[in-house]
Amino acid sequence: SISYTRPSEFGPLMAMALGNVDTVGTNDDGYFELHGLELGASTLRAEAEGFVPLDFEVQADSVSWVDAGTVELSRGRRITVRSDVGEGLVRLDPGGGRTEDQLAAVLTEGSAVLEAVPDRPFRVRVYEGEHVVCEKDEDGAGDEVVTCDRSAMRVVGRVTIGERPGDGLLLWKRKRRSGVLEGVITTVGRPLAQRTIVASPAQEMQAMLDAEGRYRLDAVLPGAWEVIWQPIEGGTQNAREVDVPSGPGREAHLDLPYGGVSVEGIVVMPDGQHARRASVTVYPGRRTIGADRGGRFRVLGLLPGEYQLRASALMPGLERPRLQSDLVSVELRDHGDREVVQLVLNDEPAKEELVIDLRGGRSGLCFVETEGAFRQVVRIEDGRARAKLSPPLGDRLRIACHADGRFVLTGWRELLRALDRGVEFDPYESDSSLVLAGEPSAPRVRIVGPGGWDLGSLRIWLGGDETFGVGERIANLPSGEYTLRWGDRTRTVWAASRRATEVEIEE
Repeated sequence: SISYTRPSEFGPLMAMALGNVDTVGTNDDGYFELHGLELGASTLRAEAEGFVPLDFEVQADSVSWVDAGTVELSRGRRITVRSDVGEGLVRLDPGGGRTEDQLAAVLTEGSAVLEAVPDRPFRVRVYEGEHVVCEKDEDGAGDEVVTCDRSAMRVVGRVTIGERPGDGLLLWKRKRRSGVLEGVITTVGRPLAQRTIVASPAQEMQAMLDAEGRYRLDAVLPGAWEVIWQPIEGGTQNAREVDVPSGPGREAHLDLPYGGVSVEGIVVMPDGQHARRASVTVYPGRRTIGADRGGRFRVLGLLPGEYQLRASALMPGLERPRLQSDLVSVELRDHGDREVVQLVLNDEPAKEELVIDLRGGRSGLCFVETEGAFRQVVRIEDGRARAKLSPPLGDRLRIACHADGRFVLTGWRELLRALDRGVEFDPYESDSSLVLAGEPSAPRVRIVGPGGWDLGSLRIWLGGDETFGVGERIANLPSGEYTLRWGDRTRTVWAASRRATEVEIEE
């Protein structure tokens, strides 16, 4: 059979689920005709019993017939799996991202054989009953024998919020490992370009919490897992990473304590209705919390400090499908403090891209720093630099640029005003210079200019040293006050416009 998945704005997996797939069979000579391809490149899929499925590309440059040439299928390889599990099931995931491509075989007397396995890395899982008790990645070639013995162990523990037992459930998701290659592989150099999507879904498990907050999982593979707590009252917590030790047949005790509620609130739509399935991100740290169907959320266990929260929600069918709220700031002064906030979603949130225009400038770098300790380096292209700021954002920011060999150094300015209107500089107004005079053996000098910018720290990005030496002339500086430090000495000078200011550096 030859199949073609018609393009969909929701992606190929949803297209398949909706039945947007055309399929035709070949005749006795293997010939096929398929109608209705889009112009451009299309991916077709060839499948036959006993052969490895093959994805290949055809190119339709006009409304006419396209000769796909010869599509050669492979019988793949034979993989024998052996295990200390006598009776069970073996599943082999060839990494194609399709559930139907996974192969399965019954494990009898500790052995199972799988045919038509693609010649690429794969993942083997051995099931004993409903539990995965062994998982192994292989990247060999040709027929081979894979041994996969029990390695899973029982995990028990307790979830607490403050001193109280938690409720709801835990979602366990195994972290991806690097053993199986993932991505899109395009093979050229044959009559047809062949495309292979290599991906393997992560193993997931759920554990319900009892009245005392306890949970139990009978078979957990060793390694790194991400555990997400989903309380009944809403406020799905961000993933915690836990490491399950190796010890088949043994028991590990892993408790998950959460601090008390630090921030709670509700996410609402622009019309005031409660938002369903919104998420809330806390900065700094980028902790993401899920809201319940009523828009309620809870952030647990924050240390005293200042934080910013933002809600977002995906709303398919709208002109702007992703809504988000403006940043809301909270301050927790002591342990146990609790804040209540409301986050209002909108389709035109406050700007967070800073536009810097440099009149007459063409290329160079700009350095942007906010009071929230965020610092970013952006490139100047055609006299303009754009900086996408990331929370947490303070109330002020400062900017330094090096455009066409000239420094622009500014002090702190209002952040929201700069984001709304942008900022504009003329680097050619920087026509001052500092000249360091003295004996060659004098110590190296650090220079701090207007706005508190360390010239050496900026110069490192330009391939220079972070300190300056006697004999150097630092040209194209803005006029203003400069502080020079060397050894245990400090000197402050004023650099005037269109003048070279000489500073004597003494030993």
